[in-house]
Amino acid sequence: MICAPEMHTGDIMVYDPPWVHEIEIKVSKSDLLHGEAKKEKHGFDNRMRNKFSLCVPMKLKETAEEWIAKTNKRYGLIICTENEYLREVIWIKKSAQLLHQRKDLRFTHSLLRKLSSMATQDYHDKYWKEANAPEKQT
Repeated sequence: MICAPEMHTGDIMVYDPPWVHEIEIKVSKSDLLHGEAKKEKHGFDNRMRNKFSLCVPMKLKETAEEWIAKTNKRYGLIICTENEYLREVIWIKKSAQLLHQRKDLRFTHSLLRKLSSMATQDYHDKYWKEANAPEKQT
């Protein structure tokens, strides 16, 4: 399984061969009802993703369940809560089902290129800059 943040139309894209799962994070009711609901991707056959899930805080659970029931019953629901130690706990309330079985290899390659680019930038920021920094004069 490979995950990439902020890819194309989703907050998180998960490549779990052979399927692509889009996860959209919503933290407010207005963002869910007026933002996500108006996106075109819910009204047509999106070939880039095979599954779709919403990830919401516990306070939006019922609103998200209603939105999924009205929009597409195959969509999944992930709930994010906080426990007594103020750590986030994520649980799958409803597993996403396949929307279609087509595979878009161009999108998969794009996902892998993004991850490669992120890894290269991370390496550059952590190691290359440090190794090539001018020595401090004492």
